[in-house]
Amino acid sequence: GAAARARRQRSVKVSFSMLFSKSISVSGRLVHAASVFYLLLPAVLFAFGWLRAIWLLPVLAVLALCGFTLVRSYWQKGGSVQLSVWYMLLCAAAVLVWLAFSGIGGFSYQNLDYYVRNPILNDLTHFSWPLRYDLSAQPDAVQALCGSDPVGFVYYFVFWLPAAALGKVFGAAQLWLFVWCFAGLMLVLLQLQLYLQKQSLLIPVVFMGFSGLDCIPFFVQEGFVKTGHMEWWSHFFQYSSNTTLLYWVFNQAIPLWLIVGLLLNLGSRNGGAALCSLSFLYSPFATFGMIPIALCAVKKNGLGHTLHTAANWLTPALMLGVWGSFYLSNPGSLGANGWIFALGGISAVKWYFPFVLLEVGVYLLLLRRQLLCYDYLWICAVELVLIPLYKLTDANDFCMRTSIPALLILCISVIRYLLEHKNKTCLALALCLVIGMATPCAEVLRSVKFTLSGKPDANLVGDSFAAMTLDKYEYAEDLVTTVNNQFFAHDWQDSLFEKYLGK
Repeated sequence: GAAARARRQRSVKVSFSMLFSKSISVSGRLVHAASVFYLLLPAVLFAFGWLRAIWLLPVLAVLALCGFTLVRSYWQKGGSVQLSVWYMLLCAAAVLVWLAFSGIGGFSYQNLDYYVRNPILNDLTHFSWPLRYDLSAQPDAVQALCGSDPVGFVYYFVFWLPAAALGKVFGAAQLWLFVWCFAGLMLVLLQLQLYLQKQSLLIPVVFMGFSGLDCIPFFVQEGFVKTGHMEWWSHFFQYSSNTTLLYWVFNQAIPLWLIVGLLLNLGSRNGGAALCSLSFLYSPFATFGMIPIALCAVKKNGLGHTLHTAANWLTPALMLGVWGSFYLSNPGSLGANGWIFALGGISAVKWYFPFVLLEVGVYLLLLRRQLLCYDYLWICAVELVLIPLYKLTDANDFCMRTSIPALLILCISVIRYLLEHKNKTCLALALCLVIGMATPCAEVLRSVKFTLSGKPDANLVGDSFAAMTLDKYEYAEDLVTTVNNQFFAHDWQDSLFEKYLGK
């Protein structure tokens, strides 16, 4: 009996050991197809919820053509990557912990931006589509700030639609949002694995920890603050770390990361213009950063071949025609804009050069010999130097969000160099990465600290934009004014979208 039990225990241990050491061939075809579906599903839901019936079939046909063209290109390419079970489980666990402290799903402390993130999800879940608000039903104090007319809700909110749709049917929309984000992040990591073709913990670690060297000027200015938000040290500009993007603007970051991953794996095959144009669904600002990259993809594929494929011009036309006209329903949402030196004067000049050097310059200098060798790296270098020169919106969203695609390509280029080389440059890159990781660590530590201390979440103006309040937060008036300016379209009935396309 004892001997038999010992044999069974050894057998179980061997079985577990074999399971975790086993490698799985991850099919590029399936990962790419799932990624394309992930990006197109929110657009399909928007079409059903916001468009007139007469436009539904043409819009769905173009989206289907886009999906078919992309999936066919990836299917022809094929490819796979070998990943061990233990590695995949470790990556999934790391992403799960990273995501758990982002505030998504309501499992942890939520940063200030959730004062609009939560009402967006709640209203998309509990109200009929398209979203409309009657401001005359708001409290008098809110009406004094926003007016009392009916308004339309205009924002790039399609990322929330799958979670909201599931929440309508099954409830627990916050949980579905968490699951949707987790699925997106895992697809991003798989895209990176397929592109880099190597199993290495460097890939998830550098992806989650990538940042500029914000901590150096921040510590000079503020001293050692473990949970401070470090990225506004230059006052005029900000390039956000990947963790900052996830914790503050996940709705823009996750789909843009996925588009970049798909583009890198697409290579010179067809569909690059169609793929890049999907960024307009999720972030009009980031689309500015995708345009130069898309032009490079078109050149790589060949202009004639690109134009010969209907999806490559029909999809951008659809994005501009439908979503462009929808966004323009609220033309007053941009706030201050102009050349940064005209707006900021000599102070902006003083901060521009150290900002570029510490945020991206050190990495670009170390990768200077790869600028023309690595995919899209040279055009991203040009972008990242030029983007801070222009300001759009009071918070300078142009700088923070237009840079998302280029920063991810820079991040992937750093990983690629570290995987391909063993030299002094690798040591310098590793040192920069370690210093830069102070920024994402501060973001995570702040969330952990406030989660454990029970600091309240960021429902600062109420659970719904239909019933806002001014008594929850010290700066509630400013927040309500921001909601009114950025999300409420007061003359939506007169807009091109409403007259010809919308329900």
